[in-house]
Amino acid sequence: NVFVEREIPLTIGIIGDSFGNDVKLLDFINENHKNSFEIASHGIGNTPFTEFSKEEQDIKLKQSVQSIEDKLKITPKVFVPPQNRFNEDTKQILVDNGFTHISASILHGDSPPFPLKNEELYRFPEIGTTGTFDPENNVFVGVSHDETLSDTLEGLERYGFAVIVSHPQEFSKTINGTYVNEANISQISELEKLVDKIQESKIKIVSINQINIDSQNTIPPWIKNNAGWWAEGTIDDETFVQGIQYLVQE
Repeated sequence: NVFVEREIPLTIGIIGDSFGNDVKLLDFINENHKNSFEIASHGIGNTPFTEFSKEEQDIKLKQSVQSIEDKLKITPKVFVPPQNRFNEDTKQILVDNGFTHISASILHGDSPPFPLKNEELYRFPEIGTTGTFDPENNVFVGVSHDETLSDTLEGLERYGFAVIVSHPQEFSKTINGTYVNEANISQISELEKLVDKIQESKIKIVSINQINIDSQNTIPPWIKNNAGWWAEGTIDDETFVQGIQYLVQE
């Protein structure tokens, strides 16, 4: 609802064999996905695709797509690999099956550069997160919106985009290390504050498959900074012109 009420896009990664039995959730996504949600495949099960052969990965990917098509009448084009693990075989079967984007994690080996154009398969990994996994207690724990925003701004400056990942579990209360069927209102409030601050900063929020499209119409933050410094007299004309020349060339 945080995204629906603000009319903000959200990419939802669906685990094919774990989705569809919760009628309330299924109906909610069906009602809103055309306007608010982008549907991505999050595979089948939680075993990394890297533990399977290319042929097995292809079977599992097709199973996930079929499950999503059956339940939501949508064919996903974005893939979020289980446990953020993928390899060259994964990338090839994604292309073969018509996928255009994959979103994993820098921390799990998806290393830059991340081209924003002329790619057959775009890689836009997790840059920030609204929660972290606590292995000692086996639960996801929410983090402050300030921490998430800091990582987001750093990613925007460094890569030109920032994918923020959320897990439903971090918005649920826990008792003695066990999730209970009660919303964590304070963590939902942190999400609301994060979204509001991003919008107040005039940063555009898009679904994963729009990052490369939107970025081609965006002036990089550093050139805006240069323009401000030049206007203030902090940098000279020559330095400012060099920045413009670099922007045109690159």
